[in-house]
Amino acid sequence: MPICNRGHLQVTPAGIEGNPSQLRIEGARIACEVRTDPRDVLALQASGRAIPPGVSGILLVDTGAGMTAIDESILADLGIPSITDTRVFTPMGSAIQSVYSCSLEFPGSNLPPARSLFVLGADLGSQGIVGLLGRDVLEQAVLVYNGTAGGWTLAF
Repeated sequence: MPICNRGHLQVTPAGIEGNPSQLRIEGARIACEVRTDPRDVLALQASGRAIPPGVSGILLVDTGAGMTAIDESILADLGIPSITDTRVFTPMGSAIQSVYSCSLEFPGSNLPPARSLFVLGADLGSQGIVGLLGRDVLEQAVLVYNGTAGGWTLAF
């Protein structure tokens, strides 16, 4: 079972310890690379067009998000077209957002890639993240958020 352990550490007089405050401030974050959906790669290759390189960034693990969301500017940079629109509900009310298909890889971890994943396009760049890792991916995993130790674990 692939397991990813992450934590926020601090140096104290007692040694190196978890930093719960930093986990509360930053949340559970994981490095990722947003890539073109493998089905679209085949179509690009068949038409002789170049495959765009992936875009690296940080995903925030979000148990409140029913669906993974990726910053819409990244999806546009990758040339990924929207598939459909859907209504989403947030604390600010409801809105219509576009749905895309892409793949996510997790460099620096042994987590498996999420291929042909339907994601919401969202405006997230101003938050310093490329996306939100939602319950659609988390339902396939075990997530442990250890606030007292300042760390978290994700296992597939």
